Amino acid sequence: MGLAAAGCLIGAATVYAIRPELELWWAGAMRVGIVMGALWLALPSRDRPAAWAAWDWKAVGFVLLCALLSFRAPQIGLPLLAGWWFWRWLKAVPPTRLPTER
Repeated sequence: MGLAAAGCLIGAATVYAIRPELELWWAGAMRVGIVMGALWLALPSRDRPAAWAAWDWKAVGFVLLCALLSFRAPQIGLPLLAGWWFWRWLKAVPPTRLPTER
């Protein structure tokens, strides 16, 4: 369901970029993609819990706070959000080892 939602949203963006006068198609694909994405997040499946069940709610709150701050003061909110994302990315990248000479 998540792939179908992503496909609809990508298709809507593509149609909007290429032929924005076809509002019926890109708006419909966007609405279907949003609804399918919401269902994918909300509904659990047999082999996994709902997608939002394992979220770090502190991180979600921080991202929402930065998004709201970006509307009022983009010079603060956007760099703060970019720095947080970069910090999370650095934590996820495994350290590399230098080759040892034998």
